[in-house]
Amino acid sequence: MTQPLDRRLMTEATFQAKALEQDGRLSNYDTRVRAIEVLGELAPGNVDDATFASVVGQEDSQGSQALKAAYATLDNQGRQPVRKGELSLNVQDYGAVGDDSTDDSVAFQEAINDAASKGGGVVYVPRSRYRVANLVLRSGVTLTGGAGNFNYLASSAQPGGAVLRGVEPGWLVDMPEDGARCAAVVGLGLDGRGVSNGYRMRGRWNAAGHIGVHNTPEQGIYIQHEASKYDSVGNAINAALLTNVVMNRTPGKYTGGVEVEGTDHYLNWIESSNSVQGDLGTTMANPDEGYVTPFLIGGADHFINNLVGEYGETGLIYIGDKCRFANIRSDSNLGHGYLLDNGRGGVWVNVTSRKNGMAAANTYDGWKAASNSVGNTVTGLVTQQQDGHTYRYGINDEVNTDFGSRNQYVAPDVRGWSTAPLSIVDFLGSGVMFASKVVRSGSAANVDVFGASTVAVNSSTTTITDFIHGYSGQDISVVATTTGGIIQANSRIRTSSGSNLSLQANRAYRFTFYNDRWVQH
Repeated sequence: MTQPLDRRLMTEATFQAKALEQDGRLSNYDTRVRAIEVLGELAPGNVDDATFASVVGQEDSQGSQALKAAYATLDNQGRQPVRKGELSLNVQDYGAVGDDSTDDSVAFQEAINDAASKGGGVVYVPRSRYRVANLVLRSGVTLTGGAGNFNYLASSAQPGGAVLRGVEPGWLVDMPEDGARCAAVVGLGLDGRGVSNGYRMRGRWNAAGHIGVHNTPEQGIYIQHEASKYDSVGNAINAALLTNVVMNRTPGKYTGGVEVEGTDHYLNWIESSNSVQGDLGTTMANPDEGYVTPFLIGGADHFINNLVGEYGETGLIYIGDKCRFANIRSDSNLGHGYLLDNGRGGVWVNVTSRKNGMAAANTYDGWKAASNSVGNTVTGLVTQQQDGHTYRYGINDEVNTDFGSRNQYVAPDVRGWSTAPLSIVDFLGSGVMFASKVVRSGSAANVDVFGASTVAVNSSTTTITDFIHGYSGQDISVVATTTGGIIQANSRIRTSSGSNLSLQANRAYRFTFYNDRWVQH
């Protein structure tokens, strides 16, 4: 005997399918099939032809066949499509209420344990809001809400959206102390409510995908490594949005909304925000250290792509080794855009630092590498500012070591600085490489040569007293197009003769910046 369907669920299924049809993404017939699929996800029991007719508005043989075909892919609870041979359980069958009031932790844990005891499978969370605490996700179990994309504001109003909301301190979703393997959280919203942290992965080959994490005292997503208990290797985070994470603004240590330890992890398409709103004059809780960050990257050998870190104290902190970064943006943070503190051997491509240093003008850097952060190669770094915010230095690199360990900057685009575009230690500092660029001296006495390889002097009345914003090891050629210009010999410019240099037409004069002065060859 078939069981009657809840009228609200029938209406909701039809509404979702009709919306797709009106959007041009489904035909009339496809709409009926989609309505069946949605009912299968939401409603208990079977669906007979009469119920089907009431949902789609008509009854025909084609629709009846579609009904049977759709339900052939549903499990015996009529909850959601499953693959043949895959175990699929539903938390509501274990007593979960989902009224945003009842503590559903026991029901969730029983479903997870049951799936694990049977070799793993899917634990499905129907759309609603569930109060839970310290769930322990076990090997081989996927906890899924079935959302097609991450829950932007952890809202159960999203199609397929289900949200887990914090009850007590700890983690909304955790893993055993000795780690787990091949476990995942997919298509769920996690709302710590200022009480619980989000999702902690411990072990190998675990994952988070299409999730939203919000309102956590400390980490939103944490890949933790404890060598004495387990190895943290090959975990993945894909498609995640985090807001208002690390609500504890004075943690006393670096703490990330997304925090990574271990080796060989994969991060992609993640936006993380500490929601530390502010503008010029905003006080940082940790003005020197900048502890609170959207991303804290430790461990080694990770592949990290397509990140946005915003509204933290520091946009991204790197304390790891030999990680690869591509397409990263640090935006609207109070302090440094990026901070490398013992961050070593990183390969960085297409990295942007935009509108950081919001707490105080001329105080923080677009990119800062501490003296212990060596062996990084950075290609295409862009630092830029707007709305009155200016960096102290676009790039501030404090490395002072042997050649093999220095950082290398290739084709940076540095804007929005107050003290200088680039600060690099003389003698043993890091290296910078620009594409060839010609600047014209005009009538200026001080010629800005940042990133330049050639200075063109096209006036016979020009007197150059300094080449400003050079960096250690930079070479420039001064080419005169007319006779009569002068390069003045002084404490900043050492000519080969020790006297002022009179420029001759169609000749080149080469200088190298070394020990804070320009030396003629």
